[in-house]
Amino acid sequence: MIFSNSKAVAKMESSRQAVFLNIARAEKKYTFSICGPRGSGKTRIAQDYVRSHANAFYISFGDLSEQEAMEAFRLQYVPEASEFSDWNKAVDAFIKKRNKRSTFLIFEHENSAAMNGCEHAFDRYIYSTHYVRACYISPGEKRAWNDVSFEVSYQTLPDYFNAFPNYCRQDLIRLYALTGGILSVAKELNNQCSFEENVRRLLAYDSAFTKTLPMWLAQSFRSPESYYPIFKSIASGHHRLSEIAKEIGFPNNKCGKYLETLIRHGYVIAEKTESGKQSTYHLANSYYVSWARYAYGKSAMQVGMPDKLYEYVTDDIDSAVALPAFLSSCMRFIDRAAKDYLFEYRASKVESTQNALSIKTRDGQEVVFDLCVQTDDAMYVFVFPHSLDTRYTKAEIKNIYDALRQNRYYYNTHIIIFSIERFSDWCVHEAARNIWLHEVTLERLKY
Repeated sequence: MIFSNSKAVAKMESSRQAVFLNIARAEKKYTFSICGPRGSGKTRIAQDYVRSHANAFYISFGDLSEQEAMEAFRLQYVPEASEFSDWNKAVDAFIKKRNKRSTFLIFEHENSAAMNGCEHAFDRYIYSTHYVRACYISPGEKRAWNDVSFEVSYQTLPDYFNAFPNYCRQDLIRLYALTGGILSVAKELNNQCSFEENVRRLLAYDSAFTKTLPMWLAQSFRSPESYYPIFKSIASGHHRLSEIAKEIGFPNNKCGKYLETLIRHGYVIAEKTESGKQSTYHLANSYYVSWARYAYGKSAMQVGMPDKLYEYVTDDIDSAVALPAFLSSCMRFIDRAAKDYLFEYRASKVESTQNALSIKTRDGQEVVFDLCVQTDDAMYVFVFPHSLDTRYTKAEIKNIYDALRQNRYYYNTHIIIFSIERFSDWCVHEAARNIWLHEVTLERLKY
């Protein structure tokens, strides 16, 4: 795998130091948790940690029955003991073997009788001794009762930028869009290979790119295949309920229930239209879009015509997947950078928000402001690139100035420009001089 998660491991180490080793000074802090979306690398962090710490133990039972799990626990941790009849006896034997030595337990979240019984048996020691502490790996948000938690998220564009220093920025965005930043999907990528070879690795019929989404859906639904057409429809540009239902052949009410289920499991996001009366539906990660366009229904091409599939992907990916994925990164930056000095409007009263304001300058040039936010103090306009090859130079910045002056927006207006390519030297110097002009480079999309 190309990403080592070294930062996440270091963070886990610091959390353990704070919660586990100094527990005596922290009243009632017995546990902490690692949380984050599926495929973000939580389990790998825990397993790496266990391999390097003799006092740490990773506990996971998967699909084992309670009796099978108890036997697996015995064979792994107390093989000298005979079979156990219940979890209390199994845990007692394990703790006795540890002989009051520092013991750090890492439980993989599983809603099963085996895991529930094991955790409950360990609780007697976690909450009554100073030498047994626990970490819980859980999907989504942290456990509400935990005092300390940290989140593992998907990799970002800057992570890909660091992992592939010899790639051009456009190819980095394409790889990021194909994998969605999901570590379990990106595991085929190799920074010693060419961009073409890495894309071919992903498109293979037996790759993680092809198999991960069906595997996740199978874990959540009894008939995962029923949901595939919805992914395909949304990835093809249908975002209204009526459009999706018409294409896949479901009645609106049945399609609506399927969409609600996908939203509840984090695969689909619903967004209100400007009227507020209807919603549009979007896939929550660019990998889901890529899978629906390049893997679903294409097994014959993956096996028999890989060259043709590669050509199709390279012709389609920029406008259909890569650029939208970059724009999503820009929106996440805006939404999450509330503490950044650029976004003072978070502390101001927002009077209005407008999408895609188009202005023509006197010489006929069209300037598009993709997001405009009017507050009680100032105006904020955001400019996104509309091509992977867009590069901002003096001419583009001058056009933006002219468009704002022409419409009396120039004064007291923050201009925030996102760019894939580096800004020209003139733009960098202008941003240093003009406090109202802000540049956001690819490297800054860290959120």
